[in-house]
Amino acid sequence: MGHLSITTPLSLPSQCKILSSSVDLRSSKVCEPGFLNYKAKHVFYPYNRSKFRCRYDYYWASVFEVEYKDYSLGQTQFALAEAPNEALPLNCRPNFGAAWLTKDKFKVNKTYDCWYTSGIVKVSLYRDDIFSCQAKDPSQVEMIKRYFILFEEMLHSSLVQKKQKASYWRMFSHTNIVFFKRTCFLVAYFSFMGWLTIQYGKRLGLPEIRRVYNY
Repeated sequence: MGHLSITTPLSLPSQCKILSSSVDLRSSKVCEPGFLNYKAKHVFYPYNRSKFRCRYDYYWASVFEVEYKDYSLGQTQFALAEAPNEALPLNCRPNFGAAWLTKDKFKVNKTYDCWYTSGIVKVSLYRDDIFSCQAKDPSQVEMIKRYFILFEEMLHSSLVQKKQKASYWRMFSHTNIVFFKRTCFLVAYFSFMGWLTIQYGKRLGLPEIRRVYNY
């Protein structure tokens, strides 16, 4: 067998012309309550909302509509660029004023270096983080904790399924026993009633019944 390799999307350089710019309120899904905003990645327990809640965090962002040349396709493309493109920690998250100043750094109808990925409708106007911080990824301790919770959830789900199967078989067995008892009762009842009818006919001297009985 050959070796399988997983490649990340390649970011290619280009020139972007700013068509319009604005400041808008954006939202990003973040997980874990507290001062550290984790990006919603490696989240294995979306149903355990009582312990680990995910929410949508809102932030101000500079939004640019741009035009660029996709050299892999040989076509002019239109896309959006945002700064920032995710919810940053509160200590460095830009407010409306900072987002407005960032917007003014990129002039409309001017051309700037940018980077794009084929098939994605967003481009990046900056290589390094423009606000000197990034959303934090989960730590190794947090990842171990999440794997443990995932294992615990899988074990709990397996036990619940086993209990449901056992309960089903108990109910099925109980139903069969009840059906068997009722069948036996009906057979005994009709046998007794038939015997009683024949005996009653004999006492009354009915010849046909007696003949059937003797036969």
